Amino acid sequence: MASLPSSSRDTGLRRQIPQSTSASIEPPPQIRTGWLWIVGLSGFCLSIYCTSVFLGWKAAWKKSEELELEQDADVSDRYNNIATRYDEDIDTMEKVMRLDGKRKKLCQKAKGHVLEVSAGTGRNGGYYDLGTYGEGGETGRVKAKGKRIKSMTFVDQSEKMLQICSKRWKEQHPKFRGRVEFVVADAGVKKAITPPPGSTGFDTIIQTFGLCSITDPVEYMRTMKDLLKKPGPNGTEGGRVLLLEHGRGHYWWINYVLDGLAKEHADRFGCWWNRDIGKIVKDSGLQIAGLKRYHFGTTWALELTHTGVEDTFDKESKKTN
Repeated sequence: MASLPSSSRDTGLRRQIPQSTSASIEPPPQIRTGWLWIVGLSGFCLSIYCTSVFLGWKAAWKKSEELELEQDADVSDRYNNIATRYDEDIDTMEKVMRLDGKRKKLCQKAKGHVLEVSAGTGRNGGYYDLGTYGEGGETGRVKAKGKRIKSMTFVDQSEKMLQICSKRWKEQHPKFRGRVEFVVADAGVKKAITPPPGSTGFDTIIQTFGLCSITDPVEYMRTMKDLLKKPGPNGTEGGRVLLLEHGRGHYWWINYVLDGLAKEHADRFGCWWNRDIGKIVKDSGLQIAGLKRYHFGTTWALELTHTGVEDTFDKESKKTN
């Protein structure tokens, strides 16, 4: 019997003997447990946070229902009680809502004789553009005729808050040579504030998150109108009221939440955050020269004058209905 060539025998043998498949099977991918831990921990923390927020809101809602507090009641006395911890309480919220940038944008428009009402602890102090207010100022390079801000008057009902405001201003602007006054008073009371000597009114009136704590906000804004410099007969520019406020938003559901938590929030912070800012401004007689709204319409940035652009207000106010 003839024998097969060795090469043939080898081929046949390889066909008969199955090849080992262990080398061709890829090992299962390794699961990166580190990422699983991070995702799991993040989800757990988020659930805890959402639960705490929900429970906090639920408790606040219940407290609002139980409080014997009339809507728009005077709660201004709360500010003296929370003065020392006020900044700490609202810092995180303002950073999340990026309100520091909105404060700065508003204050950068201030010029001439400036009145800041509801000044509080002076959170706006570092945002004013004082770089061109005159010889002997912080830059020391601009002559007096180039002054941007001639004087600053800070007013608040809370003496404790205004003390913090005064200290903060002096630390932030030690070289300011303009006239600076800190007045403990209700700015809404007639003749409680007088314009600087030699002026017919304030060139700029600023208020940030103050209308929420005023007992009669419409009459208060009418007083601001009286304090504001009027346009001259020869076309001289009048003054401006600059507001950054929170109030009712564009949508019913967010207003429902604001209303439900309003009493608890007012009792805690001295602030009625569910007021109709648009209606207050319109009833005051001041005119809208500029209006922007943020955070579902609950944050209002306004520029008001004696004669403004009413169409801007009419367009925006319809969104709150």
